Amino acid sequence: MATLERIALHQTRLRTPGLALDPSGVALGARGLVLLPTIERLVAFLSIYTRDRSFSDLLGEAGSEGGLDVSVVRSPLKTRELIVSFPASSTTLLDIIADVARLAGGLTFTGTSRYFVQYRDKTAPFGYDVVELLRVEQGTEFALHHLTFTQAYARERAIDLKDLVARLEPRPDPAITALGARPLWLTAEQGVAPALVGYLARSGVDAEVGIVELAAESSFDDGPRRLAIVRVNELPSRLERLVTRTPGIRAFVPAGAGVAVQVGYRHPIHLVGLPVFPANGLALLPAPHPGAPREPLVLDTLPQMAQVSALVGVKLEGKVVKASPQRTPGGLAVALQLAPSVAGARQVTASLVPIDRAPLLRRLAYALPTASLEAATIARVSAQGLGELIVVRIPGGVDAIPLGSFFSERAPGLFVLAGHDLVPACTPAHLARAIGSSSTSSVFVFREPGDPPSSIRAFAIDASAFVPLSVALVEPESWGALMPVEVVDLARAELEEPLGKIAMGDLGLAPMRGV
Repeated sequence: MATLERIALHQTRLRTPGLALDPSGVALGARGLVLLPTIERLVAFLSIYTRDRSFSDLLGEAGSEGGLDVSVVRSPLKTRELIVSFPASSTTLLDIIADVARLAGGLTFTGTSRYFVQYRDKTAPFGYDVVELLRVEQGTEFALHHLTFTQAYARERAIDLKDLVARLEPRPDPAITALGARPLWLTAEQGVAPALVGYLARSGVDAEVGIVELAAESSFDDGPRRLAIVRVNELPSRLERLVTRTPGIRAFVPAGAGVAVQVGYRHPIHLVGLPVFPANGLALLPAPHPGAPREPLVLDTLPQMAQVSALVGVKLEGKVVKASPQRTPGGLAVALQLAPSVAGARQVTASLVPIDRAPLLRRLAYALPTASLEAATIARVSAQGLGELIVVRIPGGVDAIPLGSFFSERAPGLFVLAGHDLVPACTPAHLARAIGSSSTSSVFVFREPGDPPSSIRAFAIDASAFVPLSVALVEPESWGALMPVEVVDLARAELEEPLGKIAMGDLGLAPMRGV
């Protein structure tokens, strides 16, 4: 006689305690349950489920009523099986778990307290209900009703998922290497830890180290065993063989929150989807080692960590001598040189025009824009070895007057030959103070073509020698003389030719023809 019957559409009454119909009419209890025959099937179930999804929603209250519960159960025939019990929040979740359990060789049930019935399948899309409840004895915690059997189970012991994950041996996977792992965790035995820390510090590797104490392996040991834990943020490729081939050093690659697996191995369960270890702790899962027991290291909290550079001993030879500072360091002054600039000409605001080009400068004044004409100032100077010169300054740039040698203003009052830089490359303000240029005194630094970089010339012009170009064009100034005259104040000199009359006429279509 069958113990279950299919639930019909629009059925309202159910015999199973705690079983109810959800809005779509599917029978659903408060909890879901998966029955698995062996521990290998449990590992397969966890591995398949965590491949594409996470158990985090079910682990919130793991081990307590209302959360995930994994237990070994015993039947009246003394056979042992495993049960995974979890909150059944929706039929969508239970449908996924039923598919995974079927692939792993398990059976899926739903219920509330101790009575569970087979979850729906293709034969019964709305689920199953019991025909007659199984009579249970004292100590029975699970009464399972299936189409093919009815069985009662008593809980024997709970399974800690952290302990299960730590005890499972990783499988070889050569594709997992130390390079690219961030962070990479290392363990070093007490004998090689100082050498490893010193080597990482000398190599400039960004790493931190802490010490953990483990229980003594036997009563013959002097004290607890100490192990160094090293966190390397990024391992250089040249150190890969050091951390993977040196006896006493093991490297671990992160496999999930708070857990890492030894380099070259992969855990049977996808630990990213099974966050059973504390995120602020660390679980290091090593591979089996020939001749030595496999010892997973599980830390609820990380030890105090320090930069490896802070643990390297330093030693100073000899006596520390106290030095007395001097106000000015002697013997360090160097001569300025003028070198070609790779940056090219910039801030060209002044020009040195030979006096014989004065008539051409006077004719170019007719073509100057109004803004340039109002801002331009000139001065006539006589420098030793250079003869008579006319200095033109336009703050917006002297590119409108293509005459003479151009100069760049590097600091207030400091003009350097365009396309050149003063070396050593001190700050412009410091060079201006050293040379003596200021807002009231302009210094021009240049060198003749073919001169060596160390052969530079400079002359200074007082600010009072400059007059506006617009004033010099219509007043009797000496800057426009055809022949050089004695250097005098521009503002008071007289022209060598009488002042002509100015008449406004038609400039024509080409006023600069013949220039």
